Amino acid sequence: MYLNDRNCFNTLWLYFLMLSAILMVMLLLFPACSKPAKEQAECKRPKIIMPIKSRMQTADTAKKTNDKKPLIQEKHELHPAPVQQIIIPEINEESTVPPKSNHAAKEVKLKTPKNADLRKKSGVYQTITGDTLFTIAGKNEIYGNDIKWPSLYRLNKHKLTRLDNLNNLPQLKLPPGLSLNFITPEKAAENLRNLNDHLQAINVLSAKTDKKIIPEAIRLMNNGYLVYITNIMISGKKWFRLRVGFFRDHEHANLEIEKISRIINDKNIWVSAVTESEREQFAGY
Repeated sequence: MYLNDRNCFNTLWLYFLMLSAILMVMLLLFPACSKPAKEQAECKRPKIIMPIKSRMQTADTAKKTNDKKPLIQEKHELHPAPVQQIIIPEINEESTVPPKSNHAAKEVKLKTPKNADLRKKSGVYQTITGDTLFTIAGKNEIYGNDIKWPSLYRLNKHKLTRLDNLNNLPQLKLPPGLSLNFITPEKAAENLRNLNDHLQAINVLSAKTDKKIIPEAIRLMNNGYLVYITNIMISGKKWFRLRVGFFRDHEHANLEIEKISRIINDKNIWVSAVTESEREQFAGY
């Protein structure tokens, strides 16, 4: 009897130990579950509940928005600016600034002599439509004498020899925008001082018109000679004379006669003394 009771007690104690071990394992594996319900509720994340606007409030907001839209549109409404008609006045060839009024036009006209003075000092002329060597040489700010056109050709022959019909070159219309060099009054005065005592010239050709003189003048200038053309009245008629100058004395002039004769194929040339007025008029150019 005693042995049976003892065996029963041992069996119960064994079951108790096994249940205790099982509970310990469960507590270790599931610690969160062992917390009380109150702590588990605190661990849960709170849910954020967004307030829901009522339909009445939404309708009022939309009404206010619609009431504001016309004000915004009226504020940003653009009106086209009136178109102004611009009238561009004609520009003078000698001027680079278009006159905007009668007063401005007067100022442009007053600037023209200044431009002429600047051009006279620079020694460069830019051709315009209709210019010829005759008309350019005849301008007061250039030479003031159209018969001095050979000076323009001699200084710019590298540009003018490309043109056609050189036999009629002085009357030939030049292309606009062509820059031509010319001798300024200061340079002419210097050249005249250097030829102070040179009063001999070679009379190459005399003719009633310049048609025969022009090609011979161009031929001589292409060979490096300084030529000039003068006018003389014979029996009440105007004659043109083609001359090469200026030489110190008769002897120096004679040295060039044979060369010039071969160039123009004419031996009827001679040395002639020039007057002081002729030297002053042509020796500087």
